[in-house]
Amino acid sequence: MVYTPTATYRLQLSHEFNFSQLEKIIPYLGRLGISTLYFAPVFTAREGSTHGYDVTDPHQLNPAIGDTEQWKRIHQLLQEKGMGCLQDIVPNHMAYDSRNRWLMDVLEKGPNSPYFNHFDLWNDIRGEEPFMTPFLGDTLENCLKNKEIKILFQGTRCYVSYYDNLYPLSLPAYSLLLENAEWHEAEQLQLLAKDLQKNGAPAKVQDFIASLEKSAATVQNLLEKVNNDPAALKKILDAQYYRLCWWKETEKKINYRRFFTVNDLICLNIQLPEVFNDYHRHIKELIEKGYIQGLRVDHIDGLYNPAKYLEDLRKLAGPDVYLLIEKILEQEETIDADWPIEGTTGYDFLSQLNALFVYPAAEPTFTQLYKSFSTEQEWEELVWNNKKLILQHRMKGELHNLLSLYHQLGLHTIKISKEEAEEALSCLLLSFPVYRTYFSNFPVTETDKKVLERTFAKAEKKVSEAAKPALRHLKEIFSPEATGNKDEERLRFIRRVQQISGPLEAKGLEDTTFYIYNRLASLNEVGGQPQHFGLELSLFHQKMKERQENLPLTLNSTATHDTKRGEDARQRLNALTEIAEYWQKTALEWHQQNQQKKRNIDGKAAPEPNDEYFIYQSLLAFYPAEGEHDQRFLDRMDQYLEKALREGKRNSNWSSPNTAYEEACRNFIRALLGDTTFMNSFLPLSGILARTGLYKSLSQVLIKMFAPGIPDVYQGTELPDLSMVDPDNRRAVNYTVRDQFLQQILEAGEQEEKELRTAKLKELTDGKIKLYLTHKCLQFRQQHPDLFAKGTYHPVQVEGKHKDKVLAFTRTFEEQYCLVLAPLYPSLVAGGMTYFPTRNDWEDTRLLLNPAELPKQWKNSISGKTHQLNDEYLTIGELLSDFPVAFLKGGAK
Repeated sequence: MVYTPTATYRLQLSHEFNFSQLEKIIPYLGRLGISTLYFAPVFTAREGSTHGYDVTDPHQLNPAIGDTEQWKRIHQLLQEKGMGCLQDIVPNHMAYDSRNRWLMDVLEKGPNSPYFNHFDLWNDIRGEEPFMTPFLGDTLENCLKNKEIKILFQGTRCYVSYYDNLYPLSLPAYSLLLENAEWHEAEQLQLLAKDLQKNGAPAKVQDFIASLEKSAATVQNLLEKVNNDPAALKKILDAQYYRLCWWKETEKKINYRRFFTVNDLICLNIQLPEVFNDYHRHIKELIEKGYIQGLRVDHIDGLYNPAKYLEDLRKLAGPDVYLLIEKILEQEETIDADWPIEGTTGYDFLSQLNALFVYPAAEPTFTQLYKSFSTEQEWEELVWNNKKLILQHRMKGELHNLLSLYHQLGLHTIKISKEEAEEALSCLLLSFPVYRTYFSNFPVTETDKKVLERTFAKAEKKVSEAAKPALRHLKEIFSPEATGNKDEERLRFIRRVQQISGPLEAKGLEDTTFYIYNRLASLNEVGGQPQHFGLELSLFHQKMKERQENLPLTLNSTATHDTKRGEDARQRLNALTEIAEYWQKTALEWHQQNQQKKRNIDGKAAPEPNDEYFIYQSLLAFYPAEGEHDQRFLDRMDQYLEKALREGKRNSNWSSPNTAYEEACRNFIRALLGDTTFMNSFLPLSGILARTGLYKSLSQVLIKMFAPGIPDVYQGTELPDLSMVDPDNRRAVNYTVRDQFLQQILEAGEQEEKELRTAKLKELTDGKIKLYLTHKCLQFRQQHPDLFAKGTYHPVQVEGKHKDKVLAFTRTFEEQYCLVLAPLYPSLVAGGMTYFPTRNDWEDTRLLLNPAELPKQWKNSISGKTHQLNDEYLTIGELLSDFPVAFLKGGAK
C-alpha cells in the first residue's frame, strides 16, 4: 500500500541549515502535526549551494549538510515519531562543476570515458566538437592576454585553471605539453602520452598518471615555461576535449543541453538504462533501507521520455513509495492518468486557490488603473514577444541545434531555405500553449493531439507566407499517427522539440512576463494565469472534485522555494481587490505626488510608470506588519528589485545590467519611505492590507488543509510569510519562537486556549494566530486520516446576501464528516476596511445542508461549540462568531 502523508513540511537543507539543526526541530514539527518531512536535494552539490539542485555526486550525502551517521539518527528519530521522509531528486541535470567527477572524467578522457554518454550532448557534436565550457568572463583571447588562464599540476594531474575553476587537462593534450620539455624523462612520458591517443584504456591511463606523478617537480618547471608562452598555451587548450569560451557565446550557440538557460547546469541522458541505473543507485539503497518513503521528481518536463522514466522509477522504488512530480499545469491541462504517480507538487492548486481570493468584480477597475501606468501589449502578444526575445537572444543555440537535428535525421524532404525552416520552427516553439506535449510513441494521446492542433493553428496565423510550406512540413512530422516513413526519426525530433519548448515557456512566461505584467502582481505566480482575474466559486468546486477523483494524494502547496512572493504577501495584494476604487484613487495620487523622486536616465524618468506601479505593490506586499522598516528590509528590497528588473528585461537584464536605472529605482524606494506625505498615506493602507490579508490567509490555510490533496507547509510559513523571490525565501527560520508558542497552545486548558486565541486575534502583528490554526487543522487531519485521503468532496450551497463571498464544502467518508467554512472577501462583508465581519455583518447568509445525507449536529473544532441544524440551515454569522474561519466535525447521523 502506497505511503500516504497526512501533511508534509518542506525544508531547504544546506550548509546554512544542516542535519544538526534539523534534528533539533523534528520534535516541534511532530507536535505541530506534520507526518512527513519533505527535503530539498541532500546529495553532494556545488560548494556553497543553498538549494541543492546543482548536484555533483548523487551517490553521496552533501558533507555541508551532514554525514551518514547523522542521516541515520534523523531517520531513527522520524521512525520513533511515526514520521516519514519525502526526498527531492534531480534526474534532469547536474552541476557543470570541477567537483562533478563524472563530468571531469569526460573532459579528461573524452569518448573513452565510461561517463561520456551520461551527459546530453547535441547529436551533431558527439565526439567531433569539443564540449563548450562557457565560464570565461571575456573572450578566450583576452583571458589569455590577461594571463587569467594557466595550467597547474595538482596531486597526480594537470589542470586548466581559470580563477577558482579547475578542469582536467585532456589526455591527448599531454603530448603537446611535453613537446615543450627539455629533460630526458619527458621522452618516455611523451611516448606514453602519444600511446594514449591511440588507446585510452584505463590501465594505460594509470601507467601514464603514475609516471607523471614521479616527475612532478620537473613538470612544475615545464608548466611555468608553458604558462608564459601564449602560443604554446593556446595550442594546448585547442587540444582539449572541451573548449573554454565566454559565457555570452551561449546566447547564440550551445552544444550541450542545459537546464533552461543556466550554463552551469548540464543535463543528463537519464533515458539511457545505464545512466538511469547509475544515477539512482544510491537513491535505491536509501529506499531499501527505509530512509525514504516518498520521492519528488524535479523538472519532469526536461526529460526525453517522462512517461518511460516514471515507469522505470516506479519499478525501482516499488509500489509503496509515494511519488510526486514537479509539473506546472496550464489552464485545463491535466496529468496523464497512466503515469504511476500520486500527483504533482501543487502549483496548480496554488494558482487556483490564490485566484479564488481575487474579487472578480474588481477586474474593470484594475484594468483601467493599470492602463494609467503601462503601455504593455495585450497578454497574448506580450507572452509571444517575450518568448521570442528568449528564443532569439538567449536560446538561439537550442533553436539551431534543433534545425541541425532536423537535417541530420533526414526529415528535410522539401525544398525550403534555411531562413524559412528557422522561422517555421520558431513559430512552432513560440505557439505551444503549454510547457510541452508528451509524445512517447505513436499514436499520440487525445490530449496531446488537441494541444498540437492549438499549437499549429496559432503558428499558422503568425508565420509568413514564405515559411508556410516549412510549417506544413513540420505539421506532417508532428502527425499523431505512425506513417511508416521515418517514424523513429520523427519521434526523436519531436522529443527534442519537447525538451526545448518547456524551458522556452518557463523563461518567456515565468521569468520574463511575470515580472512586467503588473495589473495585479499576486497573480504572477508559478503556475499562475494573471490574464484571468480571479476564479469563480463554481469553477473552484469543480476543480476540487476533479482533484479528489483523479489525484486524491497530490500535494496542496501555497508556498515553495520557487514562488515569487510569500503566501501571505500575495493575500495582502489580493485584499486590494476588495477596495478597488480606493486603491485606484490612492495609486494615481501617489503617481502624481512622486514624480519629483524619479531620476533622469537616458532622457527618461526612472523608474518608468510600470516599474513604479510594481514598486508600490511590492512595498504593500512586503512591508513589516509592525509598521516600521529597518536597513535589513531595504537591503532585501534592493536584492529583490535587482532580480525583478533584470528578469523583466525591459530596463535592465543579467547580460548587460543597467546599473544606473537600478540605482534610480532603489533611490526611489528610499525617497518614498523617507517622505512623510507618502508614509501618511502608505502606512494606513499597509495596516489595512496586513490585517485583511492575514484574515484571508487564515482562509487560505483552512482550504489548503481540508481540500482534496495533501497539505504542504513550506519552511516557516506556519507564521506569516512575507518572503520575496529566492534567495529571500530561503532565509533562516526562527523555530524557537514557533516552538514556544506551540507549547503555549499544547499546555493551555480549554479556557486558557480561548483566551490565547482571542488575544492573538486582537494582536495580529505577530501572526501567531496562523500557527494556531495550522496546528488545529493538522491535528484534526492526523485524527481522521481516511476522511481526507479517501473522503469525497461536496460543495455546500450558500444562500443569502453574501453567498458569493464564502467557500463552504464537506469531506465525508463512511460515518466521518467535516464541514469547512472559509470567507473569501472579508472587508466586502464587513462593509469597511478596518475590521473583520461580525455576526451581524453576515445578515441572512446561511449554509443549506441536507439532513438526509449529513448529520444534524456539528461541533466547531476551534471554539468547541456545538451547532444544531435548524431545519436544513446553519447561519454563517453564528458559525463565525468566535473565529474568522470554521471547520466542524459532524456527529452521528
